[in-house]
Amino acid sequence: NVTLTVTDDDGATDSETKSVTVSSGSGVPTYCPSSSSSSSAMAISKFEVGTFGNSSGKSIYSNFTNQTINLTKGQSYTVKITLDSTFYTSYSRVWIDYNRDGDFTDAGEKVFEKSSKTPNQGSFTVPSSGVVTGQKLGLRVHSDTMSYRGPCENGWGWGEVEDYAVIIQ
Repeated sequence: NVTLTVTDDDGATDSETKSVTVSSGSGVPTYCPSSSSSSSAMAISKFEVGTFGNSSGKSIYSNFTNQTINLTKGQSYTVKITLDSTFYTSYSRVWIDYNRDGDFTDAGEKVFEKSSKTPNQGSFTVPSSGVVTGQKLGLRVHSDTMSYRGPCENGWGWGEVEDYAVIIQ
């Protein structure tokens, strides 16, 4: 609890007490929920950034924030999203919460977007400034068979959402 007491020139006082939570920044912030309605027709089978890679099974949402991807400011990284179906065109996006404010909506936080048959791959560069370093940030991956989705959409088409932790040095 924190108490603020104000005293005016006549000696009258007023106080306000509030409960404050202090975080060490050791965990990934909590983000808006997001998931598809089904992963039966298509799901992410492997997600890769630079030397990091994670294989996974079918799910409408997977929380992999226990896995940390290490990135460096100013460096470029290859992204590769492999899907378990080659039949559908997939619409894939990746976001990184560079300023650690608990959302993926700030300018420059959508770092990758591509639609094609599997795999979707390309690259992005971590900004040299304006990013939080040394703390866990959120990274979200979306892949859908119908269209590009926003980072907080739920119950859409066939696909998958995966969340990861990122530390930028």
